Amino acid sequence: MHANERIQVQIFSCGARLCGNIAWFRWPNDADGQPLVDIKNKNPALRSRPLLGLTVLRGLRRTTKNTWTGGRIYNPDDGRNYNVQMSIQDDTTLKVRAYSVVPAAGKTLIWTRSR
Repeated sequence: MHANERIQVQIFSCGARLCGNIAWFRWPNDADGQPLVDIKNKNPALRSRPLLGLTVLRGLRRTTKNTWTGGRIYNPDDGRNYNVQMSIQDDTTLKVRAYSVVPAAGKTLIWTRSR
């Protein structure tokens, strides 16, 4: 799956739950040609970890055939973790809803399957 065609996220089983990591970047390196790192992380000890391969989705559990809830999503753009729920839509896109407290106050991303 990819978010705004800037990255691709590989979703996989992690135990009885779903997780996902960054599998591809359109621009994987910074202006100096170095691999992108987690520079905006709130924890200074994690700011040097590479973004490529970073687990950004974790702990999603299936609640219906096409819906998962109860997980967390990490946004390297702001260095914050959010609650997340996902659902597969009829057109096979993935609707990803990230939020802090209540889903209604969150942001929805539409991810499409990579070809």
